[in-house]
Amino acid sequence: MIRTETQPTQDAEAENKPAKTILQVKGANLLEDSLSARVILFSLLVILLVTSLMTLPLISHYSTTWLEERVAAAYLISISLEASPNGLIDTSLQNRLLKQANVLGITVRKSDNSILMLGPNMPLVHNVYYDLRNSSIPSMLGMMLQTAISPGNKVIHIAGDPHGENAILVEIDVGCHDLFWQSMENTKRAIGTALFTALLVSISFYGFLQIAVVRRLQRLTSIILDFRRAPADASRSNICSGRVDEIGIAEEAFRQMQNDIRAALIYRTRLAAIGMAVTKIQHDLRGTLSSVMLASDTLETSSDPEVQRILPGLLAAIDRSVELCRSSMSFAQDGVLDLNPHRFLLSTLIDELFKECHVKPPYELINQVSQELHVVADRVQLYRAVSNLIRNALEAGADQVIVSTFIKEDMLELDVADNGPGISGKIISRLFTPFMSSTKFGSSGLGLSIAREIAMVHGGDVNLVVSGPGRTVFCIRLPLPIDY
Repeated sequence: MIRTETQPTQDAEAENKPAKTILQVKGANLLEDSLSARVILFSLLVILLVTSLMTLPLISHYSTTWLEERVAAAYLISISLEASPNGLIDTSLQNRLLKQANVLGITVRKSDNSILMLGPNMPLVHNVYYDLRNSSIPSMLGMMLQTAISPGNKVIHIAGDPHGENAILVEIDVGCHDLFWQSMENTKRAIGTALFTALLVSISFYGFLQIAVVRRLQRLTSIILDFRRAPADASRSNICSGRVDEIGIAEEAFRQMQNDIRAALIYRTRLAAIGMAVTKIQHDLRGTLSSVMLASDTLETSSDPEVQRILPGLLAAIDRSVELCRSSMSFAQDGVLDLNPHRFLLSTLIDELFKECHVKPPYELINQVSQELHVVADRVQLYRAVSNLIRNALEAGADQVIVSTFIKEDMLELDVADNGPGISGKIISRLFTPFMSSTKFGSSGLGLSIAREIAMVHGGDVNLVVSGPGRTVFCIRLPLPIDY
């Protein structure tokens, strides 16, 4: 019976995660997740800022212009009065002229000290005085604020020069009520002008950011997500904008990273395929070697001198082959290390390691680690890492290995120094690459890579400090205990 129901896998869930991330842009966290939304918000803030900065100066400008127009109209009325017989007009015409100029009274002072007055018979009481000749934005706004908060029908006395004629001073009386409503009209006009200007600036700014920045970043984000779904597919996620700005630099860096990751994936895929094949071959090879070892036991009982001569070399070759199979299988099956850290004396661990090396003169192992130095680490794994470094040194031809420690920048530096011939320059670049860091027959090339992996899981690293004839030093860096 064939089941048609399918269960979601972890890969499918991972495939859906980018889509979920994109959909969240339309959710409650719009401002946090969407760059376009942030640009819109910033544009609105620009509108408010520009409007607030432009409104008050515009109100002052419009109000000053309106009062100057009243002064100019009053001056024209005074000219018409001079043309009339005896400079007199009837009351009806006077009221019409004052209403047309939107003033309550007119006083014109000429350079010959003559005064022309037009207005009610009773003098008006002036509550506020303002001189347009010394007008400024703060003073105009202050005068308008004073008229806005003054109750009742008060009169404002305005003085100014008509069209810049300094020899003539025109004074007009304006009702506070008229100026207040004119101020309201000026405010509406100023706000409208400021909003239109700010909106035009914001739209231009938003359009520029959308075209020059946001769309490029959205395209780059889409390419990154597309690359995440299928990193090995070289036909997807190509970037070739040719830009030389910061976004272009980011695109070029990502393109190079794509190539590096794809090359690494191809290498890892091939390595995994080879590893599977080698694992199967080693499984069969270990069985064959077991049979050979059983046969060698029989050869040990032989009295043939030739057999006894070649038997030690044969047994050593078999042991190396078995060890190579064992180390390769162990590396392939270890996976991520599961640490069990605890506090212990480092010098004690080094002493135990030296004892198990079973070295004899002229070989010499020197422990220079402080007898009071404690570390917090997985003892078994750290033993394994240091053992790999010491074993590599002895196998390389060194007859003296010195282990010492130093404290530097809140890190413990454990140095393993030997007097061997040094490391060949052609393998330094791939020193920590599994299966590729050794040129010695029978060596798996896993010791250094395993040591570095152990150190990195502990939060440290392994580095080659110096290498040359007579002196090679590897350094294991580990975090110090918190209470050190």
